[in-house]
Amino acid sequence: MSIVTGIVVCMSLTDEHRNGPIITKWLEDCGYSELNPVDECGGGSKHPQMYIFVGGYNYFPNDKFLDFFKALTWAWPENAVLLLKPEEGPTAIYRPPY
Repeated sequence: MSIVTGIVVCMSLTDEHRNGPIITKWLEDCGYSELNPVDECGGGSKHPQMYIFVGGYNYFPNDKFLDFFKALTWAWPENAVLLLKPEEGPTAIYRPPY
């Protein structure tokens, strides 16, 4: 049996260079693979002007990751969004204060 959590992280172009590597390191330090970028997969004729990362993890420490995400420093906090979708239960959406 598995318990999967889907994760979506959206951030500004500036914050991807600042927090992208920090998020990847946290995931790797906890034994998880990095999130995959999907901003280039969308339609339209322009880049969406944000980075979007997605992943699915088994037995993911949602509360621990949310605490980590809340502690990050954002250049553009109004453009940062974390979505945690557990296999069962409601989806949690978090945005840093700005």
